[in-house]
Amino acid sequence: PARGLSLEERLTLNIAVDGLHERERAIVLGTFAAGLSQAEVAKLLGLSQSQVSKLLARALGKLSQKVA
Repeated sequence: PARGLSLEERLTLNIAVDGLHERERAIVLGTFAAGLSQAEVAKLLGLSQSQVSKLLARALGKLSQKVA
């Protein structure tokens, strides 16, 4: 569970993450929930680290818009 967040904030974040495309969700959760590096996530998903970096930036942009 996310520490320091209220129940409402956690629910909002969960809903926002669920709204991401599958690959974006895997990258966000792999990076932040599982603590993997971008290189590790890339290897697991069969992508380059550069692709993961770009997809992560896009996903975080979507998340920030949804939770704002």
